[in-house]
Amino acid sequence: INLSDPNASGQDTITIRYTVPQTAWVAVGVNPTGTGMVNGEVVIGKPADNTVLKYKMTAKNGNTISEQPNQTLINTSLQQ
Repeated sequence: INLSDPNASGQDTITIRYTVPQTAWVAVGVNPTGTGMVNGEVVIGKPADNTVLKYKMTAKNGNTISEQPNQTLINTSLQQ
């Protein structure tokens, strides 16, 4: 946890770095209710779109992942 990030407006932050030896999407997720993947929030990095965004997962199906309207991620990047 990095508490000194000046871009975080005083909020706690977590910095994650993934290294993947191929072009592929990468995701990490959390569910504050502790009930599994459904209703969890996921962060997905998509190299094809050059995006790192936060999504809501409402079921165990790719069609039920929707982009969050409030993107609170800071300083996101993808490097290939």
